[in-house]
Amino acid sequence: MFTNIIKYLNHRVLRIAQKQNLTDLIDRIVLRNKDFCIVSNNCWNIGIYKNLRKPYNTPFVGLMIPTSDFINLIKNFNYYMSIDIKYSHFIPSEEYPIANLDGVIIYFIHFKNIDDCISKWNRRRQRLNIFLKNKGVNDIIFKCCDLDSKNKENDYVKFRELGLNRGIYFRQKRNSILLGRTNAIPGGPELYSARILYYKAFISLFKGL
Repeated sequence: MFTNIIKYLNHRVLRIAQKQNLTDLIDRIVLRNKDFCIVSNNCWNIGIYKNLRKPYNTPFVGLMIPTSDFINLIKNFNYYMSIDIKYSHFIPSEEYPIANLDGVIIYFIHFKNIDDCISKWNRRRQRLNIFLKNKGVNDIIFKCCDLDSKNKENDYVKFRELGLNRGIYFRQKRNSILLGRTNAIPGGPELYSARILYYKAFISLFKGL
């Protein structure tokens, strides 16, 4: 019973956090002149670009990449960002386009078709590479979560071992206030909306940019 009470309270706090707009206002004040690029394994990063009305300088929007594949992509980041995505990378799928980019599976959940995927991925990837050339990988923000992880502890350790300068990882930990009733990390936009619960860690990602 006590566990259920904790889950209920966490759920209520999480819902309140997701509905507040204070962090949007603070971000517009504090981050408006920041030059940033966010690489995320799901749609967590879309909100900040929309809030600050910045063009997407990252191809990692509107899609989802499984945790272990995403960590492998980060580990070999320059290599994967050198690849032009093509028709040959896509595998049969009726629900939405899915690509296999040299072992990294990309679910283009919010894309119309393969042409849309290819056009937007390659265009935004070029913008990211310009940022990478001018600023370096240490100024890129990497966000990952274990929502789609099949080996949560192992993936967490591997992410930590990457030694990223600007990295944040969300874990499914017991009684975490971010889990709410579902006992799972929220999806990207919902997790982003609740950032007041981890705002210190969030805002520190932009320090020095």
